[in-house]
Amino acid sequence: MASGPCGEQFKVAFSCFHYSTEDVKGSDCVDQFRAMQECMQKYLDLYPQKEEKPADRLEETAVSEAATTK
Repeated sequence: MASGPCGEQFKVAFSCFHYSTEDVKGSDCVDQFRAMQECMQKYLDLYPQKEEKPADRLEETAVSEAATTK
């Protein structure tokens, strides 16, 4: 990741998160992560987005429904 075409954006975002002192760690790094994500979207062949499987969605739905019925 750090050596690819978006390596610099990754390093900046990772460092920001690592050194973040905010109560919600990394909340001050939104711009850096956005820049990294925008770069990665330009190189989808190198950074494919995970496709959600139907089984994953069913499991998430079951978990959230179970939590709301308690």
